[in-house]
Amino acid sequence: MKTKAVTVPTTQEHQIGLIKGNFSPEEAREILESLIDQKIKFNEVRKFQRWTNDHQCDTSDLDARIKELKDERSELLKFMETLIGSGKTIRISGEVNIEVKDHE
Repeated sequence: MKTKAVTVPTTQEHQIGLIKGNFSPEEAREILESLIDQKIKFNEVRKFQRWTNDHQCDTSDLDARIKELKDERSELLKFMETLIGSGKTIRISGEVNIEVKDHE
């Protein structure tokens, strides 16, 4: 049996260009709302997994994050509603910065 060596990247930081471009207000709303909704679902799944393992667990951190994301989504939708039909273009540039740290 051959063993394949795993190479650990020496770079401890990485960037991903997640969103970049010009969009109509409708497209921008759809893109951003989808991102926020996916993050809400991710946190809801984490909350459910935590609860499944321990029905008495504290999920207040996840509850707070879910509420924060829902509030952000609501504000975004209100803002985007003012731009729909305006003929304006929305430029979105979203980058994810990843930094690897030792466990504290």
